[in-house]
Formats: sequence, structure tokens, C-alpha cells
Amino acid sequence: MDALHSYRSLADNASVLGFVQWLAEAEHRDNLTPRAEKPEDGCVQILTIHGAKGLEWDIVAIPRLVEEELPSKPREVRAWLNRGELPYVFRGDRDSLPHFAWQGATTRKEAMDSQEAFAQEVREHQLAEERRLMYVAVTRAKHRLALSGSWWASQQKPRGPSVFSLELEQAGLISPLPLAPESDSPPEPSLGEPTAWPRDPLGTRRDAVERAAAMVESALVAPLLERSHSAGVERVLEDLRRHKDGGVQLALSPPVRIPASSLERWISDPYAVLASLARPVPHQPHQAALRGTLFHRFVEQRYDTRLPGSLVSLDDAFDESGDPLSIEQWQSAFEASEFATMTPVAIEAELHLPIADHLVICKIDAVFATSGGVHIVDWKTGQQPHNDEELAHKALQLAAYRLAWSHWSGVALEDIQASFWFVATQTLLTPENLPGWEQLEAQLRQALGD
Repeated sequence: MDALHSYRSLADNASVLGFVQWLAEAEHRDNLTPRAEKPEDGCVQILTIHGAKGLEWDIVAIPRLVEEELPSKPREVRAWLNRGELPYVFRGDRDSLPHFAWQGATTRKEAMDSQEAFAQEVREHQLAEERRLMYVAVTRAKHRLALSGSWWASQQKPRGPSVFSLELEQAGLISPLPLAPESDSPPEPSLGEPTAWPRDPLGTRRDAVERAAAMVESALVAPLLERSHSAGVERVLEDLRRHKDGGVQLALSPPVRIPASSLERWISDPYAVLASLARPVPHQPHQAALRGTLFHRFVEQRYDTRLPGSLVSLDDAFDESGDPLSIEQWQSAFEASEFATMTPVAIEAELHLPIADHLVICKIDAVFATSGGVHIVDWKTGQQPHNDEELAHKALQLAAYRLAWSHWSGVALEDIQASFWFVATQTLLTPENLPGWEQLEAQLRQALGD
């Protein structure tokens, strides 16, 4: 995206074709490299050598170590003598570039000899660049390095081993290389069974999944009254019918794992939460939830962290505040806040709080060190509470965060401050008298009937 913004700021008539050409020219001139992909477990990653800079893997394979590929075929050796090229003398890196000594030539022959010497220096300079690139490639391996090449690929003439492979052979680091291809002509295409790519994501489960899908489709076609349900489903449906008619409570029990962001709803109206679990209904995605996710990701990247887990809490996802601010304005608000210049102790940290025979899942947005302890901050992209009662309900989430951090880190509860920071208004709200362990446990047991 940065490259696209740079292109649009420079181009008078921006177009897709112009952007592609600009990228190609930028890579050639300024060594523009792709975004580095971090190593991932359990998969094979295919990257350019530039994209692998600064990363390591247990096993690295480098293919096509052949002439004109690695090192690549020498580019134009006239360099800045070509029309439209900036002479090296005007470049900031001129001291590291080949020098064309044309000033001392007194005859045409001397000038031509100087140009040929310059062209040879350019070739050597390009080879040195390729050698540095090869060094980057081979040093990406932690334990094993596989080097390969072949005389034939898609070209009509064989390509011999790379000069780098020959140097490794001379040093005795690899086995002797073949001197010539087995055939003087390209081999015939393989007649073996072709391999599909990408592979079928269902793999060997495809038949079973398709049979199950067919059963679902046939069940959907049947009239509603003719469908049969399992005993468990029938009990849930009966509970729902009785609840609608004013009957008894649902025969469901609260889950063991409860997100801290839903404590407010569990304590204020546990029956409504149970009813939603008995009959889960997909919620329509809200723009506020998407923007909340983008803001949390911005803060995470702003602090240069890569921690797993959800980036938006449930209260953000169900907040329909209709906040007119854009994500760019939220980002500007954060940059203007006190937190922009602070370094967090933790961000997007997930802690588990065992309380009242349940496990409260706490996903803490940020924790900052203070002179006497720590300050927990929860980013809120929705509306502020309208009154003290609403704030007290929302503060149950902060109370759980505070207890979880104290339980995990050993920091005394009185040394932990917890606040909401509302992005739209840049307001920091720090509720007073957050429930302690006994208070929160009592509220949770009373609400859940434990």
C-alpha cells in the first residue's frame, strides 16, 4: 500500500499499467524488495531471496543454480551511458559504483578502451551484487541447505552449473558436478499423471463431506413438520416453546469459559445469554466491528508486536453507535494521545482467571508500567457509558482484567489501575471502586445460580 500511495502522489495520470511499470522500474533502480514473510511452522514457504532477508528456517532449498539464473544474466553493461540514465558521478553511492575514466582519453581508441574497461567493471559489479544475494540465500538455513539445478528447463539450450556451484565444488563442499547433460536436446515432457495445484483442501475427506452436504440439502427440502430431531434438539425446542409461553427456565447451564467482555451481560441478564446459546443466531457484521478490528490492528502494529488472538472484543462487535469518525481519524486521535509515546509492558495479552468455578478469558489490550505498578488500558471504539450505572456494568470487564493480571504477575491489586480509553472522544475513564475477588465471585455466583 505504501508503494501504491507513492505512485499515486507522483503520477499525473495514474493507471494499473502505469503502476505495474513503475514497480518494475523501482525494483530495477532502487532494489525495491517485497515484504518479508515471517517463518511459519508446518508449511513450506516460497519466497524470493529479497523477501527472506533477516529470516531463518530449519531447512532451505535454493533451486535453479544454473548459468544466467543465479547469478542472473548480466544486465545492460553500458550502465549510465544509456540514454536517460543518471551519470554515476551525481549519485550518492558513486564511490561504490564502477568508474568510467573518459576524461583522460586523448584519442578515440583510448576512449573506446576506457568504455570497454568500464563495461567489464560493470559486469564484475553486477556479479558482486549477485554474490551478496547468494550469501543471503545460503545463510537463511539453520540446519540444512539443499542446492539444485538442471541443464534443462523451458529454454532450448542447456544451461550449465552456476559459477557459485562450481566454486563450492572446487572448495570440496559439494559432490562433483556433471560436465554435460545426458542429451543434447531438451527432454520430452513427462507423460506421468499430472498433479493438481492447488491441492484439494478436503483431501481424502471429500467423499464424506459431499455425502454429508447431500444429506443436509435433502433435509432442507423436506417439509418442516416432517423433519425429525434428536432428543437433545427436541428438549431445546420444547424449552424455547415453554419459555415463550411463560414456562420454566431453559435446561441449559452456563459454559465453563466466559469471555471477560461478556461479564456485563452474564451478570445483568444471564437468562438472555442462555437463550442466545440455546438458539444461536448469526449476527450481521457491523461496520463498527470492522473499524474496531482495524483500529486494534493499527495499535498492535504501532507498537510493532505480533501477538495472536482476537483484535476486537464482543462489546465492540455489538456496538451500533454509528460513530461518524473514520479509522484515519481514530489513528490520528491515538497519535495525539498520551499512549503514543509510551512503551507497553504487554499488548493483546490473553490471561485466564479461575473464579466461581468458571474460567474468565481476559484479552487485555495494553498494559503500561507506572511508578508504583501498572496501568491496564482497554481501547473502546464504541460509545461512552451514558451514566454511572452503565459504567459500573462495563467496569466488570476491567475488574476481571485487574484480577487476572494480579493473579498472573503477582502485582498487588492496589498497585493496578484499570481504565477505558474511548477513541472517538479521546476520553480516559477510570472507574472507582472496581470489584475485588470476593465481590466479583459473589456477583458471578448469584447471577449464574452456582
